[in-house]
Amino acid sequence: MEGALNSERTNTNVVAGGYNYPGGPLVSVELYEGGTWTEIGLIAARYLHTATLLPNGKVLVAGGYDDVTALDSAQLYNPIRF
Repeated sequence: MEGALNSERTNTNVVAGGYNYPGGPLVSVELYEGGTWTEIGLIAARYLHTATLLPNGKVLVAGGYDDVTALDSAQLYNPIRF
Protein backbone atom coordinates (compact mmCIF):
# COMPACT_ATOMS: atom_id res chain seq x y z
CA MET A 1 0.00 0.00 0.00
CA GLU A 2 1.67 3.17 -1.07
CA GLY A 3 0.87 6.31 0.82
CA ALA A 4 -0.02 4.24 3.86
CA LEU A 5 1.18 4.88 7.37
CA ASN A 6 0.77 3.17 10.69
CA SER A 7 0.60 4.75 14.11
CA GLU A 8 1.99 2.49 16.79
CA ARG A 9 0.48 4.93 19.27
CA THR A 10 -3.06 4.06 18.32
CA ASN A 11 -2.62 0.82 16.33
CA THR A 12 -4.37 2.59 13.46
CA ASN A 13 -3.55 2.72 9.74
CA VAL A 14 -4.27 5.63 7.43
CA VAL A 15 -4.17 5.11 3.67
CA ALA A 16 -4.15 8.32 1.62
CA GLY A 17 -4.42 8.12 -2.15
CA GLY A 18 -2.80 5.36 -4.17
CA TYR A 19 -3.54 3.81 -7.55
CA ASN A 20 -6.44 1.61 -8.67
CA TYR A 21 -5.51 -0.15 -11.91
CA PRO A 22 -7.02 0.46 -14.43
CA GLY A 23 -9.04 3.29 -12.86
CA GLY A 24 -6.19 5.68 -12.00
CA PRO A 25 -5.09 7.66 -8.94
CA LEU A 26 -7.26 7.52 -5.83
CA VAL A 27 -8.63 10.53 -3.95
CA SER A 28 -9.76 8.77 -0.79
CA VAL A 29 -8.30 8.79 2.70
CA GLU A 30 -9.23 5.65 4.62
CA LEU A 31 -8.78 4.57 8.19
CA TYR A 32 -8.16 0.91 9.08
CA GLU A 33 -8.96 0.02 12.67
CA GLY A 34 -9.79 -3.35 14.17
CA GLY A 35 -10.45 -5.05 10.83
CA THR A 36 -12.71 -2.28 9.52
CA TRP A 37 -12.07 0.22 6.70
CA THR A 38 -13.72 3.65 6.96
CA GLU A 39 -13.43 6.44 4.37
CA ILE A 40 -12.65 9.58 6.34
CA GLY A 41 -11.88 12.17 3.69
CA LEU A 42 -10.55 13.16 0.29
CA ILE A 43 -7.23 14.43 -1.03
CA ALA A 44 -6.05 15.47 -4.49
CA ALA A 45 -5.63 12.40 -6.70
CA ARG A 46 -2.06 11.16 -6.24
CA TYR A 47 0.08 8.03 -6.10
CA LEU A 48 3.77 7.26 -5.39
CA HIS A 49 3.66 9.99 -2.73
CA THR A 50 4.71 10.12 0.90
CA ALA A 51 2.44 10.22 3.92
CA THR A 52 4.08 11.29 7.19
CA LEU A 53 2.55 11.32 10.64
CA LEU A 54 3.47 14.58 12.37
CA PRO A 55 3.88 14.98 16.15
CA ASN A 56 0.57 16.90 16.34
CA GLY A 57 -1.35 13.92 14.88
CA LYS A 58 -1.84 15.44 11.43
CA VAL A 59 -0.70 13.66 8.26
CA LEU A 60 1.47 15.42 5.65
CA VAL A 61 0.89 14.01 2.15
CA ALA A 62 3.49 15.25 -0.34
CA GLY A 63 4.66 14.78 -3.92
CA GLY A 64 3.79 11.85 -6.11
CA TYR A 65 2.01 11.84 -9.44
CA ASP A 66 -1.45 12.49 -10.73
CA ASP A 67 -2.50 10.62 -13.87
CA VAL A 68 -0.15 12.69 -16.08
CA THR A 69 2.57 14.64 -14.26
CA ALA A 70 4.75 14.77 -11.17
CA LEU A 71 3.16 16.82 -8.37
CA ASP A 72 5.05 19.54 -6.51
CA SER A 73 2.31 20.03 -3.93
CA ALA A 74 1.59 18.89 -0.40
CA GLN A 75 -1.55 18.55 1.68
CA LEU A 76 -1.96 18.58 5.43
CA TYR A 77 -4.67 16.20 6.53
CA ASN A 78 -6.21 16.07 9.99
CA PRO A 79 -7.88 12.70 10.47
CA ILE A 80 -10.66 13.16 13.00
CA ARG A 81 -10.21 9.80 14.70
CA PHE A 82 -6.43 9.37 14.26
